[in-house]
Amino acid sequence: MDEKELLSKIEGRFKEAHPDKEILYAPQVGQDLKGLFSRNPLHAIPRWLGNARYEIRMAWQRVFRGWSDDRVWGLHYAHSEEMRDKVRMLAQKTHGCPDRLCLGEGYHRCGDSTIGASADAEQRKKAGPKCEWKEILTDIADGFQAEIDIGNLTYMDGTEDREMWTQRKLSLEARAARGWDLFRAYYRDLWD
Repeated sequence: MDEKELLSKIEGRFKEAHPDKEILYAPQVGQDLKGLFSRNPLHAIPRWLGNARYEIRMAWQRVFRGWSDDRVWGLHYAHSEEMRDKVRMLAQKTHGCPDRLCLGEGYHRCGDSTIGASADAEQRKKAGPKCEWKEILTDIADGFQAEIDIGNLTYMDGTEDREMWTQRKLSLEARAARGWDLFRAYYRDLWD
């Protein structure tokens, strides 16, 4: 996108929202936009150096502090990304499940049809693996993904109608709520 496209897009949105107002630009705007979109080394090199300086500072903070300032500026987003990835990894590598997910009396492991010493053979055969731990972990991870999607959800362009957008948002909020409920319920059970 070049500066003319950007300006026309901004002007179009502004005119839609405020048809009675006039757009006045400061004299320096044109020069600033040329520098922003230019590949001329006079404009590009300072921009690249500024970006490199920023990236080095963030990397330095991650090395010595364990986290960088840019992760704090959108903490909910950063937390949701990190938790989504960790819970998905736990779902792939889990070796057991919480005791309260197991049916019947006694000990039960995921993938094992043994319900307990007091259960008869027929009951054990019918039960099969009753652990739904991986599905719960997947729902928790989906809840964090829904939080990320809600953060990225915008209603700026007119491509979809308001009702469709509202339905999408409600659907994401329901997924996020389910994930949070499960996360809260099984928080102390998040182990491998």
